[in-house]
Amino acid sequence: MLNGMVRTPLEPRVTFLDDPIRVLRAIRFCSRFNFTLDEALSKGMDDDDVRDALMKKVSRERVSIELMGMITGTAAHPSRALSLLHDHDLLRCVFSPLNDPCIVVLGQGENENEIISKGKAASLILDKPLWERAHASVKNMHHLMLVQMKDRSFSDEDVRLHILSAVLLPMSAMYFNNQKKNKLVHLPDLVLREALKVNNNRSHHIRHNFYTFSCLLVMS
Repeated sequence: MLNGMVRTPLEPRVTFLDDPIRVLRAIRFCSRFNFTLDEALSKGMDDDDVRDALMKKVSRERVSIELMGMITGTAAHPSRALSLLHDHDLLRCVFSPLNDPCIVVLGQGENENEIISKGKAASLILDKPLWERAHASVKNMHHLMLVQMKDRSFSDEDVRLHILSAVLLPMSAMYFNNQKKNKLVHLPDLVLREALKVNNNRSHHIRHNFYTFSCLLVMS
């Protein structure tokens, strides 16, 4: 991290494949101290093999620890961190609960039982536009916290709940179609439980934030 530049001592691709969690660690340092990613390191993050290794070879507990370090703590800058994840197509590596989830959108007037009984097929996947909406939601939420809510004192837990709620807000009408169990699982719940290993109490608070936060973001 010489002169505000985040580098790796060895060739970045080799470093990241040796332990893919280093990708998230580099982003955490970069966002926290407003450093710049070395060009070679940045290209290493964009390597598909590195992304694949991050999704398949690193425990979700380790991923969650790095994510929480990006959004809370001294000098943390959640918007900057999530922007870096977005720019390097890493949001899906952090937040995707499954490799190829079968996702359905709950339409107006529909309920879960109707979708299951009709055997509704997947109509949406966790694709790039979804992550772009999640990225925009986080940027808006962080701006609200810094500007419109600047007189409020936020604990680390408050920050975690606000930022995670903002990331998951675009998924709030999406469900995972678990065909083996013949049931739908709310996608944010699946992300929190499987991708981030978040406890049930925090998941409950995040679910109840969706309506309030959607109103705040619309009015901002």
